[in-house]
Amino acid sequence: MPDIASYGLRRLADGMALRGARELVAGLRLSEELVDYVVDLVRATRQNASILHGGSPRGANMIATASRALAALRGRTFVIPDDVKDLFVPAMRHRVVLGPGAEVEGMTPDAVLKQVLASVKAPR
Repeated sequence: MPDIASYGLRRLADGMALRGARELVAGLRLSEELVDYVVDLVRATRQNASILHGGSPRGANMIATASRALAALRGRTFVIPDDVKDLFVPAMRHRVVLGPGAEVEGMTPDAVLKQVLASVKAPR
């Protein structure tokens, strides 16, 4: 097995730094309004006629966690609706299965998810 150095990679963080980052993200504030927004978005994927199989509670959990991480990367200690919006499509595109009718019409998961995102009102 080749040594990691043979790939030209170098360590950017050690285990302690990664644990610290995880603790920071876990401690970021996600308001009840935003939790409800994430749940409403994922639920809307299960109610959309173009989607055969929508997102699950696990998908909602991943969006919430990723939103916390994005807020931290953006220098905030709290999540805003734009964090959720920015992550919704990339986080859900592999979690939904389009119905046959949507596929025949040439719809893509991204297009349908953007419709879902536009249909669910974000908190202020």
